Amino acid sequence: MGVPVTSTAGIVAGTVASAVLFLWPLVTWLEVRKLEKPKYSTLKALGTKKRAFYDQAPAVEIRKYDPQLVAEVSLDEEEMRAALSSGFRQVAGFIFGKNKPAAGNGASETVAMTSPVVLEEREDNKRIHKGGGEKIAMTSPVATDMREEGGRYTVAFIMPTKYTKATLPKPENANVQIKEVPAQTLAAISWRGGPRPTDDLVATKRKELEAVLQEAGVHVNPSAKTKLYQYYPPFAPRWVRLQDVLLPVDYKEAPIVTPADKKVH
Repeated sequence: MGVPVTSTAGIVAGTVASAVLFLWPLVTWLEVRKLEKPKYSTLKALGTKKRAFYDQAPAVEIRKYDPQLVAEVSLDEEEMRAALSSGFRQVAGFIFGKNKPAAGNGASETVAMTSPVVLEEREDNKRIHKGGGEKIAMTSPVATDMREEGGRYTVAFIMPTKYTKATLPKPENANVQIKEVPAQTLAAISWRGGPRPTDDLVATKRKELEAVLQEAGVHVNPSAKTKLYQYYPPFAPRWVRLQDVLLPVDYKEAPIVTPADKKVH
């Protein structure tokens, strides 16, 4: 007696689904690895924490970032995820072609897309309109300046280093601003996995970061604006996602005593 067709179809469907579930995290990880990241040098690592069974990752790093060119949008949203959704759509629209050539005329150059982040974070299932201008390669991470009391969120994409402000295409959307960010020293606390960041989670990570910095004698301005870097798209599996919370710090490259008997959890 042969195997029923329905049973065979079910086995095939189950096998395909299992393969997709296995490959999806791997493909996402490999694609994000290809992306250009902002360049920085690590000035100091403070403490360690267990990242996985096979390695230790710095709990906090003090980093000197190179100058950056960013495309950013400022938003009045009350909640971080709403700001990210709106900001992502607007800046991604610029990257996907809603722009004008830097020279103001002539044919646009097409730049290959390099990231799964092209699948936008949306809550209303609408597509980002793709214009006829130049497509700009994605980089990682997506950067967010957190909203302070009475302030605004800023969502930014760091532009590929092949561009200058003079050669980068011009946004059609007046809300998208192109800015040059000078070199800066930031303290970063990194973590992998967990749910997508919320305002409360970012506030908790800032407190953890400040505690490590205070013990190490690194000064942080209490009014410093919190930055959030997200390296993976929102559809990435939880355990793959990597995030940083960062604060500008005053660091004169003097020796810093790393707490030897305390780990940051």
